[in-house]
Amino acid sequence: MYRKVAPDAPPKADPDGPARLAGETESEYASRQARLEAAARERMREKFGGAPLPAAAVTLVGSGFASFAARSSATLRRRGARRVVI
Repeated sequence: MYRKVAPDAPPKADPDGPARLAGETESEYASRQARLEAAARERMREKFGGAPLPAAAVTLVGSGFASFAARSSATLRRRGARRVVI
């Protein structure tokens, strides 16, 4: 009724992945990671250009109501509105 399935072979190591390859020394691992990082940086530069990100793109923004309320009140203050307490 059930088919016997051969066990899966262990996955092969990804030479472009973050894990250390079998038999790779620490210096080989570090140089491979540096090369991969440089290649990724080059791909990002080609895709988006060499311009730095605008400040709004790297600003940390919290989540939840407190963050929303703080941003809303700051916007209202910039527009000259007064805070209304209900």
